[in-house]
Amino acid sequence: MTAKEIRVLYYIIYKTGGTPEIKRRLRAAIKPQEPDRKIFYRKDENDCFYEFFLFPADVRTIEAAREFFDEFVRREYVPTYYDCTGQWFTSYAKFYDFGAEGIACLHRIDCDC
Repeated sequence: MTAKEIRVLYYIIYKTGGTPEIKRRLRAAIKPQEPDRKIFYRKDENDCFYEFFLFPADVRTIEAAREFFDEFVRREYVPTYYDCTGQWFTSYAKFYDFGAEGIACLHRIDCDC
């Protein structure tokens, strides 16, 4: 659901004096869903941390995991003229195939601090 569609729905509810039940259903429909993955964090002594997580069950190959990672997880560094911007970015990601258990990723995130 796009932001424009959500604004239109809220406008309709506002104009029609929508009931609390309609409002609850709308909130439930547009509320971000929790990702279907478990994440374990480990902070390093430097300004970085590691996360280890399983991909959703529909990600079945390493190639699909790389695509999913690039689209939803990877943190990109945006170059600036300044140093110590506080940006978090992906240093590396290593993928593991555990067969029936699924595919996992070890992801290192650094900070430009």
